Amino acid sequence: MSKYATLADCQDPSVIVTDDHLNDADVFVDLALNTAGITYAEIQALTLPNLTLKTIAVYWAKHLACNEGIMTDSTALISKGDRYKADAEALSKRLNKTVLGIVQTTVSSGYGSVTIGRG
Repeated sequence: MSKYATLADCQDPSVIVTDDHLNDADVFVDLALNTAGITYAEIQALTLPNLTLKTIAVYWAKHLACNEGIMTDSTALISKGDRYKADAEALSKRLNKTVLGIVQTTVSSGYGSVTIGRG
């Protein structure tokens, strides 16, 4: 069972997305999150499904399905797969804590502002 998307999310009449594609898409999303500096604990705190992560997973799964479905020189399917890949990579490069709604706490040293001199 995939973490980020379901087979129902991947409806496309020209490709057949399988559970294996979705599992591989989970790996791609996890790698993108790790690359963005988002920890496993922060991911677990998210309410899933997260629309951004689901969209990336769907695009990547469809990309994999397109690649697997290419039996001949199907220019349309190759082009479609390339678009899904480009979209998944573009979205994954924009991943950050703010986009995912992860609240970032700031550490304060406890010192306020102090005016020194004449005032």
